[in-house]
Amino acid sequence: MNWRKFTILSFSIIGAILVAKLTYSCIPEAIYYNYPSFFGNKAPEQVAYRPFFYVSEDPYYNNYDDQQQNNDDLLNLDNLKEWQDYTHQTCSLIDLDSLINKYPVQTLRDISTGNLNHLTVRQRQNTFSQWLFNNNKRDALQYLIFAKDCEPFVTTKNYWDTLTVNIDSSEILIKDGINKWNNTKDSFLKSRYAFQILRLAFYNKKYDRTLKLYDSLIGNASSNSRTLSDYRSLGLKAGVYFRRNNYPQAAYLYSKLFTGPDGVKQTAMLSFLWSIRHEQPKNSKTVLQSAYELCSDDHERAVMTIMQALRETDKALPLIKKAYALDPAIKGLDVIFNREINKMEERYLTYNIDQSNKIEYLSYFEYFEGQPAAMQAYLSDSVRKTYPGYLGQLNAFSQKMIKDQKSGSPAFWHLSSAYISYMLDDVEQMSREMSLAKSSGMNNEESQLFQVFEILKIIKNQDIITSETETLLLPQLKKLDMLADSNSDRNQNFYSVMNLLLAPKYLAQKDTIKALYCMAHSRRENTTSHGYSYINFFDFKSVPSKYRVDVSLTDRPGQLLDKMDIISLHKIQSYLDNSNHSPFDKWLVNNTYYNESTLKELEGTKYLRAFDFKSAAAILKNVPHLDSLSYPFEMHILDITDTIYHQDTSIITTKYSFAKEMAALQQAIASDSNNTLALYKYALGLYAMSYYGRAPHLFIYYHSTSDEYKYYKTTQRDQLPNVFQEYYGLYTAEKYFNLAAKAAKTATLKAKCIFGAAKCWQKRCADMDEKDYEDLNYFAYSLTNPYFKTLSTQYSSSEFTKALYNTCSYYRDYLKKN
Repeated sequence: MNWRKFTILSFSIIGAILVAKLTYSCIPEAIYYNYPSFFGNKAPEQVAYRPFFYVSEDPYYNNYDDQQQNNDDLLNLDNLKEWQDYTHQTCSLIDLDSLINKYPVQTLRDISTGNLNHLTVRQRQNTFSQWLFNNNKRDALQYLIFAKDCEPFVTTKNYWDTLTVNIDSSEILIKDGINKWNNTKDSFLKSRYAFQILRLAFYNKKYDRTLKLYDSLIGNASSNSRTLSDYRSLGLKAGVYFRRNNYPQAAYLYSKLFTGPDGVKQTAMLSFLWSIRHEQPKNSKTVLQSAYELCSDDHERAVMTIMQALRETDKALPLIKKAYALDPAIKGLDVIFNREINKMEERYLTYNIDQSNKIEYLSYFEYFEGQPAAMQAYLSDSVRKTYPGYLGQLNAFSQKMIKDQKSGSPAFWHLSSAYISYMLDDVEQMSREMSLAKSSGMNNEESQLFQVFEILKIIKNQDIITSETETLLLPQLKKLDMLADSNSDRNQNFYSVMNLLLAPKYLAQKDTIKALYCMAHSRRENTTSHGYSYINFFDFKSVPSKYRVDVSLTDRPGQLLDKMDIISLHKIQSYLDNSNHSPFDKWLVNNTYYNESTLKELEGTKYLRAFDFKSAAAILKNVPHLDSLSYPFEMHILDITDTIYHQDTSIITTKYSFAKEMAALQQAIASDSNNTLALYKYALGLYAMSYYGRAPHLFIYYHSTSDEYKYYKTTQRDQLPNVFQEYYGLYTAEKYFNLAAKAAKTATLKAKCIFGAAKCWQKRCADMDEKDYEDLNYFAYSLTNPYFKTLSTQYSSSEFTKALYNTCSYYRDYLKKN
């Protein structure tokens, strides 16, 4: 028993650490939305910059992408589009992808030789196959066959494979490629041959030759005429300098690569970062400084500045201004500015929102989802002193961009200014900028942000949410709610509005019911967040509602609801039953989990906790679809809860059947205080619904194996409500085990009752000495169990006590000690 407890405890601790780490560090929803974001990061609509959007813990996520955008997919798309242009738009991207990436090399040879009988019907119908054959494009087919022959020496089938290195074969291919490069006059094919040749040389670590081949095959090609292959060849040249520890030159070339097609930007950025993070000899310039000096013009310097700013986790406005001064038309300026807004959301807006958050947090797992101000030890007055001024500087820059009209969408800068004004509580300026954004013409993303800002403006203007306010909000909330069905960013906006803005407002004006339903009507069931299926470590199981809540009541609305008394629950039920609901109220409660059945089940559970089993049975009788739980009326020597061992017998129970049986037992005991079996069974039921029993979900909705209140009678546990004193301390259960033992007629039953009392007593170990190990302290306490003495001196010959000796290590160690 002792070692089992130790093992379970150990795994619980490990599990808790892993859950916390995974929840905070690996799940996209948790990463990006550790802070409330109403602006998002899609307004610039620049797909290639997605890996560089701002996220919480930004320094640790060089490849964060909220749409599961694969860089290889972008690269492939760029390549296919170039081939499509080469065919004068006569071939579909799907057919191009099939032939270039999926057809075996023999199929290409068959097309080249005109041997079409070996092709499948689909291959013959392929528009690219037909274009190549009908236009007699043997030179293009020859290149595609050559590229296929090179693949084994320059790529791997999966991430973990080792690249095949065959110097002889690679050398043959290099010579063959150079010969083909010389013999073709097609510039499109020439650039591709050059790339394949350079790849073969580079991956065979022939770095000198790679540079010479680059100079002879590509040279100083104009950036205006560069193809994707030319840029990829430039990346190989940069890689040579990186491998030779010439990091400034490598960084400079990677910055030039960054200006290429979308598919090379992520690789260019990562390689640039690897280059500039290498240390230089003491008293010398940094890699970045040296690379910057290699730039030949202001455009190149602006590109390198943009790249710096895209990975800057502190204030980047100086870099933004620098890049704009160097080249007002530089790409990515709006993306960097968007990052600054996201930083202000995380570092300033979050603080302001949390000042109005009146919800207490009892669950560690909800800690990162908006903490009350009192819990924000890491925030101080410096937040209020530092960021308003910086927001003002950002606003001034956005106004400059509006005036200059040299970069980005005018609507983007107007919306940026509007949102910054919102964060600065300047609603008038926000309204003006929103009107200007609308009149300047907005793209789809900007239009959706405009809708979000309409809601923010209404809420910001109201100290109290009145029925008139609700009438104003309802059409806007409905629009956002509908958008949230298919758009993950709008889904998060809707969640933040309902959960972090409206709910605290209602709580502040003592309208707990509407606050509860704002939270319940906020997060969607079975949704995906940013392309990922939502992974969770709580009980967000399928529930009969559109909106998702934790049915274990560990989330914010669940904690609020679980702390309510029965009178408050009745008020919520009356609110639901109101036939004169306003349109807002009807919409608010529609499709939410906290319906009449859910509230009745919770009411019944609260009666169970109070041991008012008759009232519980009366309530639970009419609640449909109650969960099945482990049978509670059996004596178990080992405490293995249903968290680990869900159903240990073929007999199951529900809250209703349990309440009904316990009420009958109470009646039987009231009629005959010496009814041994009733006393014993009642004690078993009380133990089963405790933290340590086989059916703790009769009492609690979330049973944690690492609960801080278990086993130890601490000062904190003593401050819990009385029902939770029973849940952890088992005082009443011990009382009835003793009454049953006194009334029992057989030694075996007496032994069972006494052992039941022993288990109850054991759960009240004195508070652990900080210098001691918890398990050792608990072990020493257990060996002083007074009930063990009774068992060993009076009932050692009973069958149950013999079984106890072979199963319970605490009892066995007690006997050894005594």
